[in-house]
Amino acid sequence: MMENDDGELTDEDLEQVIGGSKDMKILMENWIRFLEEDDNTREEFAKDLCDLGGYDRMRQGEADLDYPEIIKTGRGIKKLYNKHADRSFLDSLITIHWTERMGLVKILSKGSSKDELSCAAYLPGEVTTSTWGDYGVVVDGYVSLLANDMNDVMSGGGNEYTLANPERTKSSGANKGVGLSYRCVDYVDKIFVFDEEDWSPRNRKGSRFNEAFVDNWKITAIISPEISHQFLKRIVHRKMKRPDIKILSPEQVGEL
Repeated sequence: MMENDDGELTDEDLEQVIGGSKDMKILMENWIRFLEEDDNTREEFAKDLCDLGGYDRMRQGEADLDYPEIIKTGRGIKKLYNKHADRSFLDSLITIHWTERMGLVKILSKGSSKDELSCAAYLPGEVTTSTWGDYGVVVDGYVSLLANDMNDVMSGGGNEYTLANPERTKSSGANKGVGLSYRCVDYVDKIFVFDEEDWSPRNRKGSRFNEAFVDNWKITAIISPEISHQFLKRIVHRKMKRPDIKILSPEQVGEL
């Protein structure tokens, strides 16, 4: 089997692989076109980011000192990400904020849908429990950024964004930023998930380690140990008057 000078398969190679079938040839050509379009999306994003300016070198902000800079860096990246992302694919994902008991209490009592929430993202039917916490807050919302590996964004804690810009938080909510940014040309790699072809989430010890920023979210379900179900139903269904929110046990996550 021969390749052309660009390392790509030739038409003759395709004929050998698919055995001359017209339908298979069309299928293969469409698949190759799809891969090329995916590469083009990342290349166009990288070019736009270079044209925007300020992303010509790798930067890692000090999470406890430089949140205004982290927010500024994230603003440019998210603006261009939303320009190029496949919204239908992002909307199909299941997004869950994993936390411990007190974290859940805080979200239920003080959480604002205007504050971007860091979530793990899953394909439908592929949700598993997480080592991040025993409680999972399943949300629907607007995915403003999705990275295959949370370490490629280093967004930091949500409360720090409120402290960094309290006036903006009051009016518009706390917008998460990007603490680690690469050179703009490096984003041709599958760092961010623009569409299904880019989907390659990092998993470790059975837990999902990708990261989605979710804005304008609403809770659709809560995953919790069975022992907390009656308490949650009393608080969520009766006091909060949200009987539409499902209370699920860890064994039921596969239903999502």
